[in-house]
Amino acid sequence: MLALGFNIQYFLDLFVAGFSLMIGLGFFTFIAAILCSIAFLNLLGFPFVYVGKKLMNNEADR
Repeated sequence: MLALGFNIQYFLDLFVAGFSLMIGLGFFTFIAAILCSIAFLNLLGFPFVYVGKKLMNNEADR
């Protein structure tokens, strides 16, 4: 590989970029999983994950 013009700095840069990408995407995935779990449990009606004010279509419910 070194005979093709690649040097050690190139591979170190790729390694650091890949590692940074793994950390960033892992953090994004963690936050997205938590938000999606809260939204799903809220959809099922679990009271401990109630977020915001429920929309009511019926005048009697207001």
